[in-house]
Amino acid sequence: MKRKTKARKAKNSYQKLFLPAIVLVIVIGGLVLAKGGITNTATTTTINPQGRQQYCDSKGCIPDVVFVNLPNMPHDFKEIDLLVSFSQLPSMLNFSVQYPDSAYYLQPEFFPTWEESGINTYTPLKDGYKPAYIGIEGYGAYPGDLIIRGAAPGDTLRTTSFWHSSWGVATYQGTKVDPVFPANGETDGGAMVVNQDPELVAKYINVTVTPEVILMEPSFPFFQKGWVQPVRMEMQLSSDIPKGNYLVGLIPSELPRAIRGIWNREHRLQFVEVGGFLGVSRPTFQAFIVVE
Repeated sequence: MKRKTKARKAKNSYQKLFLPAIVLVIVIGGLVLAKGGITNTATTTTINPQGRQQYCDSKGCIPDVVFVNLPNMPHDFKEIDLLVSFSQLPSMLNFSVQYPDSAYYLQPEFFPTWEESGINTYTPLKDGYKPAYIGIEGYGAYPGDLIIRGAAPGDTLRTTSFWHSSWGVATYQGTKVDPVFPANGETDGGAMVVNQDPELVAKYINVTVTPEVILMEPSFPFFQKGWVQPVRMEMQLSSDIPKGNYLVGLIPSELPRAIRGIWNREHRLQFVEVGGFLGVSRPTFQAFIVVE
């Protein structure tokens, strides 16, 4: 859980904590998978042509076409996924020298809730299937929390969180991503608690978010190429920041009018803006910084 910063030679320790996706699902009916659109291609084999295992339950097997827009599964996916889960790749960048990062984070298996709640969302899919509901709004970020230990004045800290559509969401979800300095917050599970003066902290930590606006594409009935969007945050600590614990968050906020108009025209009734209208109890992504 170590990494070097450009600002100094001492090492910082990163600890990643997973927070389940924020889910805001509206239940509606009326979607029927047209014949020829979904075909159940389950076989007795356990690996499909993309290098992905076959997922089956009593309802059937997930058709291969659900994943057709995604990269082939890297042969070292399980190894990289394990390193990520144990925070051995703390900045969440440059997973492998063999494959681009998108070959990993676009896989639904990259996210911890896939086996728990993702698989059974897709196993019923077959010709003529009419879901009881489809999700029109639901998203989250992985990791949800990150603890950075061993930071020092003058350090530049970098993180990446992966914002994604929840399982079963059939819309294009757009939002602006804004940094915030909450007055208080804690990790999921309470491993770290921070109380701070937001205005004071803003003087000590300069935050840059890239990109500032994101569009999370549908995850249902097929995973689209843009269903996951990486959001990178750079935090520059001032040279006079006092020792202590700090919290920087990322929240969805209202889109610029021009961007909203473009996405509305492109996707029409499939577009949903998810920032700026509903209050959130905590930031979608939280970085806890321990300055020593």
